[in-house]
Amino acid sequence: MVWRGSTSTGERLLAALPYLFPLSEAFGFASTAIFRLPLLQLLLSPLTLLLRFFRPVLGLPSLLVFFVLLLAVVRNPRVPRFIRYNTAMALITDIALTLAAITFQLILRLFGNIDSIRFVIGETLFPLVGLAAIAVCVYAFVQVARGRYTEVPGISTTAYAMTSDGY
Repeated sequence: MVWRGSTSTGERLLAALPYLFPLSEAFGFASTAIFRLPLLQLLLSPLTLLLRFFRPVLGLPSLLVFFVLLLAVVRNPRVPRFIRYNTAMALITDIALTLAAITFQLILRLFGNIDSIRFVIGETLFPLVGLAAIAVCVYAFVQVARGRYTEVPGISTTAYAMTSDGY
């Protein structure tokens, strides 16, 4: 999906901000991997500083933020499509992280007494999902800075559908 048009610096900044919400949640998932790998700490330190700066906003109830972004931005045709599309991408990424957390919690409740399952989820799957979400957010930041639409399989198709005029 390629949309033609130019984006201003302000639009790029506004399009990047919603990615802070899934990014902050992804850091929670990946914290064990980040803690154990000093090189990863070094690489992600600029994002950590950025998240600290936006902590008061990120501390709002996530369901409230979700609905504000969905209704005021994604579903608002007066907002430029570039901003709506990237906001939808960020919301979908956040939803995927939330569903992963619920799934992992359900598995742990059902099979939590088995040490190998606790280990695989806590030490492998949780950090892997978090690092994948961080990668998506970093990729999105780069694409937004370039003024390009972020395309991630599955996520971008849904974001496109959410921001098309016929939705």
